Amino acid sequence: MSTTSPAAVPVAIALTGSLLPCGVCGVAVPGPHLQRDVTELAIAAVDDPRLGVRELTPQRSLAVTRCAACLGRLERARAAVDAFGAFAARLGSRSLIVERLEAVLAVEGVTGSAVRLESPRDLSTALEQLNVAGAAALWSARFAPVQASDARLGVANASPFAHVGSELRQAARDGLAALLRSRLLRTGPVAVPLGPPADSERRGCLLCGVAASTVWEALTASTRSLGGQPSAAPIEGDVCSACSDALADVGSVGQTSLRRALLQHLGMTRTFALDAIEMTVVGWGALPDGTPPNAEPWAHVDVAALRRDLVDVQERGYVNAGAR
Repeated sequence: MSTTSPAAVPVAIALTGSLLPCGVCGVAVPGPHLQRDVTELAIAAVDDPRLGVRELTPQRSLAVTRCAACLGRLERARAAVDAFGAFAARLGSRSLIVERLEAVLAVEGVTGSAVRLESPRDLSTALEQLNVAGAAALWSARFAPVQASDARLGVANASPFAHVGSELRQAARDGLAALLRSRLLRTGPVAVPLGPPADSERRGCLLCGVAASTVWEALTASTRSLGGQPSAAPIEGDVCSACSDALADVGSVGQTSLRRALLQHLGMTRTFALDAIEMTVVGWGALPDGTPPNAEPWAHVDVAALRRDLVDVQERGYVNAGAR
């Protein structure tokens, strides 16, 4: 994929004095620079357009930093990983996922459109649709480990992402369009989509039982994992957006994810609350066939009694903590 062309690159700014290029968008960043904010990129080869090969060169380095806008995107990437730590940990190390999300957010600078990272679903979809284009758009990608044939040392962009050519800009827009298409059902609550499974009676979220959601995700689970009695055949159905996020955060169907989804509905996400639920939470999908879906999430559970119990546990926890 071609990322730049010499004709597409505007007049650059010479890196004089304390100026360093932003390793993400390529603009010049004035000093002084803290050592922790500077990264040394190792350049091992240069693309030779005449020979169509990469010519090995004596290893050189290029110091880069981050501008204020790109530093803000990095902080957003870190915050998203910390907010959904259990989910992010299954994707890789914290530093790796932060790095990949920073590349995802670089698409904002290329397209001018915001990328939302408000749920585990947002993270996984954004990584799937935008990571490749975002990583290719980084200023640092033009130098390390291989310097592009039209990449010049000693200069910076006159404007953010000015080095990104039309082909890569279109790839970024296409990725963003695919991301938005994946959220088309988020425009308003809709019923569980028709189609598989053939059991047309099971038209509620398999966890909370709600009949309408902004988006649905298919799920196959055993009745035992949904808190019911073991059965010979698994249950095929769908989960709503809220319960899907809880499942993504936990990673499996079971009491932990059922409790997490129920607590999120109650607005109580503290760790103590997960341990405080002594009852077995039963997902709507484990109820007898023909059970109508819920008008409100978790209507088949005595939510009021559970809320009272949790508040009581919370208050007793505060009292005990104060006694120490």
